[in-house]
Amino acid sequence: MATRDTGRQRPGVELGADVALDPTEVDVVEEAVRLTGGLGPHVVIETAGAQHTLQQALTMARRDGQVVMIA
Repeated sequence: MATRDTGRQRPGVELGADVALDPTEVDVVEEAVRLTGGLGPHVVIETAGAQHTLQQALTMARRDGQVVMIA
């Protein structure tokens, strides 16, 4: 998961996220691809509803992966 809100990072991991990334500290797309061995995530769930974050989701998803937009 990626959020600037540190209050959401810990619960996200406790509820099953593998990692919590702070987009102000790392390039989320680059880090997600790195963490998946260069392939990208199977599924990306985008909830911000912003064009920039939707583009990031589409860029980081692996080939034949899924992007789910909830906004």
